[in-house]
Amino acid sequence: MPLILMLLGGLLLYLSPTHWGALWNFPCSLVLILFCATWLGQQKKSPHSSVWVATCFFIPAIGYTVWKRQILLLDLDYVVAQQGAAHSLRLTQHAAEGVAPLVLVAAVCAFFIHRRISFLLFAIGIPTLASRYILQLAAMELDRDSVVEASQKIILTEAFRVIPLLIGFLLGHLSQRLERKLIIAITIIGVWLTTPLISLYLWLLPTALPHENSPTSHEQMGVAAVGANPNDARFHEQLNAQGSELIPGLEWWCNTKVRPSWRTNSRATATLSLAKDDTLEDLRPHLPEILYRGVTRLAFIGTAKEQHSLPPLRKHLQYPAARWLLDPPPPDAHQGRIQDNELFWNGELPPKPQACAIWADWNTNIDTLFRIGTALDEPSGPCAYRLFLVFGEKNGSWNAPLPCSNPQ
Repeated sequence: MPLILMLLGGLLLYLSPTHWGALWNFPCSLVLILFCATWLGQQKKSPHSSVWVATCFFIPAIGYTVWKRQILLLDLDYVVAQQGAAHSLRLTQHAAEGVAPLVLVAAVCAFFIHRRISFLLFAIGIPTLASRYILQLAAMELDRDSVVEASQKIILTEAFRVIPLLIGFLLGHLSQRLERKLIIAITIIGVWLTTPLISLYLWLLPTALPHENSPTSHEQMGVAAVGANPNDARFHEQLNAQGSELIPGLEWWCNTKVRPSWRTNSRATATLSLAKDDTLEDLRPHLPEILYRGVTRLAFIGTAKEQHSLPPLRKHLQYPAARWLLDPPPPDAHQGRIQDNELFWNGELPPKPQACAIWADWNTNIDTLFRIGTALDEPSGPCAYRLFLVFGEKNGSWNAPLPCSNPQ
């Protein structure tokens, strides 16, 4: 039996599509435990040896999950603020990978040793497998701006914890004292192991709050950072809290050439909480404080008119952001202009333009920029991740947002 279980477990783990990476030692340890624990159980010849042997099969899954959750907690300290909850969801989904195969292999092998422990492990492993793929689907729904579906899938994964809890309660009620204690312990661990604590992670993630008279739109992804109000005396500290730093003499706008890697460059972003009636002219005196930090993207925070999503995701969708790139747009960008707070394109906008560049005069208000930005930009707008804002009247070329002391 020890050799048979070792070969069976090794084969099932080999056939698993999981990429174990640096944690390859955990599936290897399960194969070793299948042999050693079963052999020791046969030597002991105790009436309780089978329940201890089957419980030992669960140990590698516990160790693997602890490591994955520790890595997840470290990764969550470096969430990209502009991706916010979507980035946290992707990290959580990857943290769930690989747990289910270890639990299910343990359940299959425990079936030949102790049926009740095996049934309990199946009650943990199957929801764990389902939650990993449902979290992946939730991230995809969020990318498609399907906020209700994403919210429902997150809640569903949390609800999966009930399954091992109910099965564990039933099996514990039918078991003897020692067996009941082990079933209770496995059940408690299984409730934690079934899916990462995604609701807690989303609740702890900060979100940028809008101005009390902010622009409005539909629910959309916000920003996981502190919002900065240019009219607040703490504006400098608020921008610092967003991770940028004032660097005098950094005049990136002096280079009017298109950046070759503008699509993939990491960008410093200023997340601004402005009133909807504020104009670019009102923002103009504050541009040096913003742009001398190397900022090449602005995110304007608004409020969702209607809330269809569900907690915990709602916190990050009720204050959507309209994002605009500020560096020179590529020459093949589809061009438009804002005049009297209305958008006019130079010809019809293609379904998937290479990029979009919009010239806005200084009298353009934030409400207009927010309305256009949320309609055209990420996650699913026609100009998603390639929407450029050019300050000033359209004159056929890119206008630098600030004067340049050393033109290039």
